Amino acid sequence: MRLLVAVLLRLFPAGFRRTFGADLLATFEDRWRERRGWGLAPVIVADLVHSAFLERLSQLHRAMDRPAEPPVRKGDSLVTTIWHDLRFALRMLRKAPGFKEISGPGIPVGSFVDGAAALQSQPLC
Repeated sequence: MRLLVAVLLRLFPAGFRRTFGADLLATFEDRWRERRGWGLAPVIVADLVHSAFLERLSQLHRAMDRPAEPPVRKGDSLVTTIWHDLRFALRMLRKAPGFKEISGPGIPVGSFVDGAAALQSQPLC
């Protein structure tokens, strides 16, 4: 019966056999030693065939789920990120009341007339 189990273990995928083959064989020997008899043989054979089928099916599903090509790198490059951050910072500065007075259309006049008044904080109403 041990030879039959060793042959049935060949139904499992090679990687699975390398990892768990010795454990499966040891489990079989323990079960066989506890309840020796040919009444247990069909149960063991059916269990091994069923488990091998499920493991092969699982391996097939894993192979189908894998992408055929390497995944595309997500995210922007460093330069793109810095450019987006700079644009965001300029938009936020444009919305700030104090910056509007400094960078508005009257920048030459405003900077010469009263630079200190333009730099004072404005209420956010």
